[in-house]
Amino acid sequence: IQSGGDRRTPDAAMTIRPAHTADQQRIFELLHAQLGEHAIQPPDEALARAINRLLHTPELGRLLVAEVDGRVVGVAAVTLGATIERGGQSAWLEELY
Repeated sequence: IQSGGDRRTPDAAMTIRPAHTADQQRIFELLHAQLGEHAIQPPDEALARAINRLLHTPELGRLLVAEVDGRVVGVAAVTLGATIERGGQSAWLEELY
């Protein structure tokens, strides 16, 4: 596994967990890098606002982070919505990095 210049052995334990407010800066860094790889450059304020909204408004969606050795190395952003054809709630994987 390679992330942020760190080299890890393939057997390094990875933990997936809900994101916390303390993860906000690292999530910003990861999503900024991911979007940049696709030549998408939202204003920093807009990206920070979107992350903050997902962290503090669970009815909109969730942020999950992947940790290796206590360091956040990945992020998933899931948004929630309604599905007409199923008549209920749906989840959409917006970002995975």
